[in-house]
Amino acid sequence: MNLNQSKKLHKNELIAIASITLVVLLSFFILEKWQDSVNRKQELLNKEFAVHSLERQKIISDGVENFIPTPGETEWPGCATFNYNPTVYEMGYCDGSRLAQSQNEIANGRSDQKIMLSYPELVTSGDDSLYICNLATDSGQWEGTEIGGKYPFYEMGKFDITNVKDKSQYIAGCEMGIKKYFDFGQQLLTATLSAQQRRKDKQNQEVEALRPVDTNSREYITGLTIGNNFSNFSDAGAIAEKVCKTARDRRIVLSSTGGVGVDPKTASYLNSKDGLQGCIDGFNGVPQD
Repeated sequence: MNLNQSKKLHKNELIAIASITLVVLLSFFILEKWQDSVNRKQELLNKEFAVHSLERQKIISDGVENFIPTPGETEWPGCATFNYNPTVYEMGYCDGSRLAQSQNEIANGRSDQKIMLSYPELVTSGDDSLYICNLATDSGQWEGTEIGGKYPFYEMGKFDITNVKDKSQYIAGCEMGIKKYFDFGQQLLTATLSAQQRRKDKQNQEVEALRPVDTNSREYITGLTIGNNFSNFSDAGAIAEKVCKTARDRRIVLSSTGGVGVDPKTASYLNSKDGLQGCIDGFNGVPQD
C-alpha cells in the first residue's frame, strides 16, 4: 500500500468515526428535547390540577357538595332529559352518575366508549375519581368504536369546557356524581352478573337435560358402585331416585335403623347427570355393560 492509499484509508476512517459520533450526539439531543417536552407537559398538567383543586374546594365550600336534584325536574341518575337549563355542575354530576354505572352498561353490552372502558381501572372507590373526571372533559373519550358514542352531557349545554372555572365546576360535579352513585353502580353490576350467571346456568341445565346419559363415562360407572352400596344400607322398597338425590343434597342415606353419612367426594359424583343415573341404576341392580 503506497502513502496516498494509506492517507485515503485513514481519512475514510476519520469520516466514519465522525459520522457515528454525530449520529450519537444527535440522538442524545433529540432524546433530551423529547424528555423536556414530556416534563413541560407534566408541569402544565400539575399546574392545571392545582388550579382545579382550588376551584373545586371553593365550590364544595360554597355548599355545592350537598347538591340534590329536584325530583321531577330531570331523570336521575343518567340525566337523560332536563326540563330546565342545567348548570355546569349539574352537567358534570350527570356524567359522573353515568360513569358510576359504566361497568353495568358494559356488562349488558350497551357501551363501548373509551372512558367507560377505562373506568374500572381508574376508579376503585367513590373517592378517587378526579383523574377520570378530568378525562371526562375530553369529548373524544366518550366516543365509541362499535356501539356508538354518547357524548358528555356538557355537549348538550352551552359553556366553554376550556374555561378554568367552568371546567372545575364540571369536574367537581362529576366527582360528586361518582361518589353518590358508586355503591349503586356496584350493586347494579352485581345484580347484572348474577342474572347473567343464572341464565347461563339455566341454559347449561337445559343442554344437560337433553344430553343422553353416557353409560361408559367414569361418573356413570362410579355411580353404579355408589348406588349398589346405597341399596345395602336402605330399607326394602326404598325408591332409588329419592335415595340418590338425598345422598347428593343432604349427604346421608336414610333407613329405619338410622342413617349412614355420605362423604363429599362420593356426593360430588352425584352432581352430574351420568353419576346420578348410575347411582339409580346401581341401586336398582342394573348390571354394568
